[in-house]
Amino acid sequence: MSGNEFTTPIQRKLHRAMGVGALAMTALAWLATVAALIFGGEAALAGVKMFNLFNIGIQISFLLVVAITGRIMAINRMKEPVIQRKWRRMGLAVAFSLVVLGPASVYLALWEKETMDSTHFAMVQAAELLAGAAVILLLWANLRDGLALARGEAR
Repeated sequence: MSGNEFTTPIQRKLHRAMGVGALAMTALAWLATVAALIFGGEAALAGVKMFNLFNIGIQISFLLVVAITGRIMAINRMKEPVIQRKWRRMGLAVAFSLVVLGPASVYLALWEKETMDSTHFAMVQAAELLAGAAVILLLWANLRDGLALARGEAR
């Protein structure tokens, strides 16, 4: 996003860093979960679930900083289609993170090891993986559009 009278270079750098950080944290958690499910045992999966519990707090914090700085940078451009798309996607990413990923991370991290083979565990795990994949795709699309905006190629 190009700057306006409310935007400083530090805000733009913070926005970029937190956006890439949120994408990286989400992707790392998702990939670690998939790897633990495929290659690891119960101990590996339990470790990944504890990591994801701490990771989700960082990820949501990053997403909120990205949303705030993005809104500040786009304050005079909210009617532009690319900005509206980015804003809608960010809202969905934050919603999925708060409503699905956060509770699922807590629930799965506190799960008893004896019940990791249950259908209920599998359903919560599947919801977490689907929501995580959706957040990754939404953030990737926002990154792509943000880079286009920075280059002046916004559509």
